Amino acid sequence: MSIRAKALRYLRNERVRVVSAATPAGELRPHEVTAYVQGHAERHTVRFAAGVWSCTCLNGGCGYVASVQLVTGWQGAASLLPDRPPA
Repeated sequence: MSIRAKALRYLRNERVRVVSAATPAGELRPHEVTAYVQGHAERHTVRFAAGVWSCTCLNGGCGYVASVQLVTGWQGAASLLPDRPPA
């Protein structure tokens, strides 16, 4: 299963919960995010800070991070479009 399919499945099944998102005035996307994503066996914490995404699953490019990127407007592994700055 692709990362995009996994990310969309977490979103469809309401397994993603953003607990904080700090968006500076005038910006479209948050610069700091903390979210919980319920996996099959356990809950994972996803964070975005200082331009870096991290997840407690420790797998780079995971579906947990991708699901939070989708819901917060950041381009990532699950996005259809390449990563680019907002217009």
